[in-house]
Amino acid sequence: MLVEAESGELIPVEFKTSSSRRGKPMEDHKYQLTAYALLVEECFKKPVKRGVIVYMGDGVDVVVQITPSMKRHVAKALQKMVKILEMGVPPKARVNPRKCTGGCGYKWICQQAPP
Repeated sequence: MLVEAESGELIPVEFKTSSSRRGKPMEDHKYQLTAYALLVEECFKKPVKRGVIVYMGDGVDVVVQITPSMKRHVAKALQKMVKILEMGVPPKARVNPRKCTGGCGYKWICQQAPP
């Protein structure tokens, strides 16, 4: 969701069915929100300085300050993804699937991977 504050500030809002980490956002959720911020900036030509993650699992709304370093991190990750797509070869998993404790939307894929 995208909210426009009375000041004209645009604020991306992401809803998660999961719970927060004791009121703190998950790292991957922060960077997903940052990616949305970059999209909003590109489409509306307005800077995005914060976003909100609504954790429906525990009813917590977390305001995330979106910093220039977070935007750079996401931009670099996107560049790497484009290279992977161009090469057509998926990267090797960096985490042993048996050690995965969840927290991301791809746990079901890791559980299917051969040991």
